Amino acid sequence: MNKKRRFRVFVENLEEPISRWLYIEYKNLARIVGKRNIFFTNIKDEYEYYCMKKITENVFKESISFLSFKNSRLIILDPDASKSLKITDFDDGTIVLIGGIMGDFPPKHRTNIELSNKIKRENFKEVIYRNLGYGQFPIDMAGLIALMVYKGTRLDNIDVMYGIEISVNKKNTIYLPYTYPVINGRPAISEEEIEYLKNRVIEDEINRILSKDKKIKIC
Repeated sequence: MNKKRRFRVFVENLEEPISRWLYIEYKNLARIVGKRNIFFTNIKDEYEYYCMKKITENVFKESISFLSFKNSRLIILDPDASKSLKITDFDDGTIVLIGGIMGDFPPKHRTNIELSNKIKRENFKEVIYRNLGYGQFPIDMAGLIALMVYKGTRLDNIDVMYGIEISVNKKNTIYLPYTYPVINGRPAISEEEIEYLKNRVIEDEINRILSKDKKIKIC
């Protein structure tokens, strides 16, 4: 691998408000790719902006559509793209763009509608669209897959798991119908996310429904 290349991931936040679940995925993505390599755009709310700055200094209130990177190739990770991500897609100025979207099942094609179709191509050297294979990846897992390909692993050599079940107690489980890379024999979901789903997600959903502004404390 050419050591002069830099791996940069931009996440265009498309959820308002940002839920605690989404915030956990954003934090984990920063841990995976490194704080200096992660950039969050379209963070409009002042409180959310404050929270995102706890993750990284690279936070923008503007959409990526209003930022210019004339020397950079932009790879938009879009499940609807006709071509899959490959090692040679990366050059010394490549930016990977992920839609900051909490997944729906079945998918509603929000990345394609809200991001791919709205990007300003003239702001980049080149814009290309790539999928990560079959399945719907959480935001942090999409970043992990992209990083693995950037480091030289072919997409079809990455082991993945389609859907995982989390045990809450002896009687109840939570099923996540998403796709996760398998690292050391287990899906790469973060321990923080597992603990949140087991202990906090129901409480947060109730509070969100009851709250007039639909906001909860995330940081």
